[in-house]
Amino acid sequence: ERTAAEWNEPGWRMVRADVLAFLRNHRSTYDIVFADPPFHMEGIEAIPTLVFEARLLDAEGLLIMEHSEYTDLSTLPGHTGTRKYGTVHFSMFSDPANASIETPHT
Repeated sequence: ERTAAEWNEPGWRMVRADVLAFLRNHRSTYDIVFADPPFHMEGIEAIPTLVFEARLLDAEGLLIMEHSEYTDLSTLPGHTGTRKYGTVHFSMFSDPANASIETPHT
């Protein structure tokens, strides 16, 4: 919230919630979804699919998942890359259902 104010982005909305409860009750789409589940959470690899099925991402939206170096999410649908910072990794995903949507060139 502080970052939104500092960057003069009044339209930003941050939601802190249990991911599974949030997926059941969401009502909007988002440009960015950042998921930081516990590193040893069982079923962490299901989160991208749940996000896509819940239609949380805008057409050009991005899911960023924080996870340990021992979790490999690179073979999941929609995976676009992983950034590594020591033992913490961030995997990025785009909804595969939006892959066919072309972005107009400006």
